[in-house]
This record gives sequence, C-alpha cells and structure tokens, in this order.
Amino acid sequence: MKLLVHEFEKYMGQPLKDPYGRDVGHIVSFFADVDGVVNEVEVEHSNGTFKCYPITQLNFEKDRIILIPTWKAEAIEVMRQLEIARKRMKALNDLHDKGEIAEHAYNEFKKKLERDFERIKVKSKEVKDRLRSRIAAIEKEILEIERALAAVKMSRLAGEISDSAFGRAYVLLKRSLDKYFTEKKDVEKTLDELTKLETEPIFIERKETKISTPPPVIEKREQPEPLPKEEKPLVVKIVEGT
Repeated sequence: MKLLVHEFEKYMGQPLKDPYGRDVGHIVSFFADVDGVVNEVEVEHSNGTFKCYPITQLNFEKDRIILIPTWKAEAIEVMRQLEIARKRMKALNDLHDKGEIAEHAYNEFKKKLERDFERIKVKSKEVKDRLRSRIAAIEKEILEIERALAAVKMSRLAGEISDSAFGRAYVLLKRSLDKYFTEKKDVEKTLDELTKLETEPIFIERKETKISTPPPVIEKREQPEPLPKEEKPLVVKIVEGT
C-alpha cells in the first residue's frame, strides 16, 4: 500500500493488532522518502519497546490496522521469489522448445536462474529456521498458559477462590491460549508451504526424444497357382488280326 505523508497522518497514534487479535502497540512515528511516500513506521509496543517496521507489513483495514508478524512477512517474500523463479524458467523452456530463443541465450539465462534459485534457497533455509524457532516459542507460551489454567482450576475446586474470580481468569487465559494455538497452526502451515515450494523441481530435465523408425513392411506376395500339366493324348494302337 502506497501512502503519502498527508494520507498517513490519520493513522498516527492508532492501535495495532496482530492477525490473531492480540494488541501489539501504537503507531508513534514514520519515515518517508523525499517524494513524500511513507516507507517505514515506528511502533511503540505494549511492553514499552520501540521498533521500526516496513509499511508493507501493515494491513490497513476499515476498522483496524494489522501488523503482519516478521516471520510471516519474510516467508511470504521468499515464496513470492520462488514462484517468480519457477515461472521464469517455465517461460524460458517454452521459448526454447518453440525455437524462439537462441541456444546461447537459453544457456545464459538458465545459468542465471540457477544462481538465483540457489540464493533464494539459502534465504529460505534461514526463514524456515526462524519459523521453527517461533513454533518452539509458542509451545513454551502454551505450556505456561496451561500451567496457569491448571492452577486456577485447582484453587477453585479447593474453595480458595470464588467462581467469579475463576471465571475472569479463565476467560483471559482461554482467550490467550486460543490465539497461540491459532498462530502455531498458521506458522506450521506456512512452514509446510515454504518447504513444498522449495523442494519442487524448478528445472525440468530435457531429454532428447529419439524417434524410432518402424521396420519396413515387406508385402507378402501370393505365389501363383501352378499351371495344370498338359495331358498328353492317349495313343491307341489298332492291331489287325491275321
């Protein structure tokens, strides 16, 4: 989304949420190019820390502003690059098959795409490591929330806290637990999609097609029937009596 400074002004001080409904913080500042296009946004997090994000990580919806997590933004970018590399290779192969591109040009572009693909794979590995780290961090938070839930349930059954106090705690803890489970599912899905896209072959091995010539068909001529042998005339000798 391209925003000029005078268009971005209305978002100053607005709250941010993540895709899972958690409060992130507030927009407190921005950075713009000399042409007035905002490219980065300064955010004060709910815990009091500050961080700058590319404006591409923000989704400006009708009634709220969503901050896309960094792990998700990085994964989306790598998947986009992998898709572009695959589409370019397909287009290059199609041009080569149709004879619309010279052999030397085909080899040159193919080598460049191979280098680009290897570079993207290195970046993809780094992103996948961050996704796995995020899954581990989420699982740690889930364990902590489940531990807290067990504690308040035990206190309630033991008669140490009232039902109303338990209800307030349960709603907050269950809400947070659901959000973490939703995020974990999203991270795992993104990791699967990225792994699948990375491992799919981008280059199709091109084999020469050998056209086999069928053996010549030898027509079988029918042998003419032999002509009937010409019968010799029967010679009859008449012997006269003496």
